[in-house]
Amino acid sequence: MNTEVTECAAATRKERRKAAKKEKRKIKRKEMAELARREEEARLNDPEELLRLQAEEEQEKLRAEKERREFEERERKILEEWEKRRAQELREEEERRRRAQEEEQQSEQNGVRILHSVSTCISVHLLFTSIFEVK
Repeated sequence: MNTEVTECAAATRKERRKAAKKEKRKIKRKEMAELARREEEARLNDPEELLRLQAEEEQEKLRAEKERREFEERERKILEEWEKRRAQELREEEERRRRAQEEEQQSEQNGVRILHSVSTCISVHLLFTSIFEVK
């Protein structure tokens, strides 16, 4: 029975020590957070720090603006190049159509000439056959 009391007391003492350590850590964290908060407030209330932060913000704003302008310039150049290529493709396509149409017209004219030549030959043939026709 005496050992049971000793074990309970030891367990209780161990639990109390554990709880005390936990409480100390909790208090220490709160103190550190409060200290960090005070330091941050002091830093933010410092005029030199405010000027430095404003300068950093201005530099960031300028950098972002520069990046935006560079992006827009690259995008504009890409679009101009695309439009230039598209216009060139359209000109080439129009040139191909024009050549095809000219070739077609040339073929038609050659076909008419051939037909005209053939019909002339036939006419001449008929004329000669009618003139020299044996009766």
